[in-house]
Amino acid sequence: MIATDTEIAYFMEMFETRHFTQAAVKLGVSQSALTQSISKLENKVDAQLFHRTKRGCLPTEAGKLFFKEAQRLREDWNQLTDAIQKNQRELSGKFRVGCHPSLGIYALPALFKLLHQRAPGIEILLVHDYARNLTEKVIAYELDLALVVNPVRQADLVLKKIFEDRIGIWQAKGKKNLPEQIFTDMKRMQVDELLGKRALDFRNWKITQTSSLELVHAMVKQGAGIGILPERVARAEETGLEFYDKTLPTSRDEIHVIHRSDCLKTNAGRLLLEVTRACF
Repeated sequence: MIATDTEIAYFMEMFETRHFTQAAVKLGVSQSALTQSISKLENKVDAQLFHRTKRGCLPTEAGKLFFKEAQRLREDWNQLTDAIQKNQRELSGKFRVGCHPSLGIYALPALFKLLHQRAPGIEILLVHDYARNLTEKVIAYELDLALVVNPVRQADLVLKKIFEDRIGIWQAKGKKNLPEQIFTDMKRMQVDELLGKRALDFRNWKITQTSSLELVHAMVKQGAGIGILPERVARAEETGLEFYDKTLPTSRDEIHVIHRSDCLKTNAGRLLLEVTRACF
């Protein structure tokens, strides 16, 4: 059995005073409570810790050894708590942040720039994946926070919407007679929704799916066809894309920062969350 904090504290006072009555007064407990505590401790260590004499209590060799190790344990504990409190106060630490690469292209530069200004001691490890996988990693404590598009609400997750984006069909500016080709990372059903009531007009068009929005952007920019893109990706660095047909419908994406409710409790974690929200 392990000694309790109370038993150790009572023993330390007894060791210093060498007298039950005096130790009990200093501790603010009854002498019988102190006696019982010392007896329990002796039973746990299977050794006598004090010699009871008419003039008081003298520590045995086992008692002296226990006092020495208890002092060391107390010092180690104080160092540990000091280190934890220092970590809580300091704006430093390593954090694992998840983000889809396409979202990261326009979302992360501002984050890193502001973070460098506010807390240069914070280090970021980036993890790239799809929203569903990033959400699972946050739940499993594999990520501290993530930037996620249209996340599904889960227990113990905190979701904070930081901005919206518009999904539409894009083409290179000024291009005419484009190949009947659509580049997208969306499924056919989602493509039909964006084409709206005019989906039949595109029934003979080829659809090429890719997980890379950067590739969609590049193909559209080079005039290889039209592409389905978030507006922030399409307009990144004024790359010369425009809506293919403004009469076609668009859809909305909601971008959230997500994290577990029991994470990001340090000052550094709270600042990281604040900076992430402030960037957008």
